[in-house]
Amino acid sequence: MRHAAAAVLAALVATGAAAPVPAATTTPPEPVAAMAAAPCPTFDLASLFYDDYYGTIWTAPGASRTLRWTPFATTVHTEAVTRPFSEAELALVREAFAAWDAALDSIAFEEVGAGAPAEITIGWTPIAEMGTSVDGYWNGWWGGDRIRSRATIRMRSSSGFLAAGGAGFKHGVMHELGNVLGMGDIRPGDDIESTQEDPWQQPYGPAALSAFDRAVIRQMYGESTCPDSSVAAPVVIYRIRCVRGSKVRPVKGPDPACPKGFRQRGRRVVVQP
Repeated sequence: MRHAAAAVLAALVATGAAAPVPAATTTPPEPVAAMAAAPCPTFDLASLFYDDYYGTIWTAPGASRTLRWTPFATTVHTEAVTRPFSEAELALVREAFAAWDAALDSIAFEEVGAGAPAEITIGWTPIAEMGTSVDGYWNGWWGGDRIRSRATIRMRSSSGFLAAGGAGFKHGVMHELGNVLGMGDIRPGDDIESTQEDPWQQPYGPAALSAFDRAVIRQMYGESTCPDSSVAAPVVIYRIRCVRGSKVRPVKGPDPACPKGFRQRGRRVVVQP
């Protein structure tokens, strides 16, 4: 089953629109497959993406940035969150962020708690303006410098497909997060494997991004598109800061916890090969 998922941004403030259903012929143009087959591929991004591509990213050329994100906000975009993520859903959201984190050297994600400043918020909402036409929806903001400053991801709370959880839910988060990072939507085809294919395509929720997706996003951020050993599935490790008065103690591990008497401040995904 295919599920439409998209959003559209304006130059300063995002306003969404549903992704059009592609024509019956979904095989990508031959140049896409040819470019992807190159040892260190280079893509014509304007022709690769059929929707949701705006030529904006989160950094200036050669710069790096840590993006704070939170799944604990009570409002996402202009809508109240209908319910918090379950522990199982939250684990899948973290895996989705970790997969994109592993693909880029210039972008790192840091999870923060409720009420903390964050560039990216994600949560369950009705997506009321779209009805049931989409399962996921993103919005974003940028200025004249074409550098993104804020984004939101809404997952439709009434979606039976997403409510089933598992790989389908994770895939939806990965797709919307790809849009948030600057990727557009790609017409499905037999010669590529991408989380950005829209409508969404199986296999859902891969452990790691495909070599195709890695090459495209790395090109967008000015990084090498040559294959490397880091395409293997990432190991998700979390780093937290534990604070007691003026003392700060970092703790790292698969499920880190602060020592007795310390309070947790911040949570960041660390991807290890």
